[in-house]
Amino acid sequence: MAQAKPAGYQYRICVEGHIGKDWVDWPCDMETRQAFDYEGRRAITHLIVTLPDQPALYGLLERFRDLNLKLIYVLRDETRSAGYPFGQHQTP
Repeated sequence: MAQAKPAGYQYRICVEGHIGKDWVDWPCDMETRQAFDYEGRRAITHLIVTLPDQPALYGLLERFRDLNLKLIYVLRDETRSAGYPFGQHQTP
């Protein structure tokens, strides 16, 4: 029996500046958390988003570019991807 593919992937994204959850009308599950970098000098926002595929990720990154947001990092969180039990990986 074939296993169902995950419904999406969870990404951790960090951008420079403090932005709110309402900064963009984006049809995905998104959490935001404002903070400062480890030196306390630069405002940053951590976003946790669940996206169905990489084209959706590229669309979100294009929106960041259009809004002139400075991207710090993007990380796909394999342990928290939709469809996978927390902390467990599935093999193909």
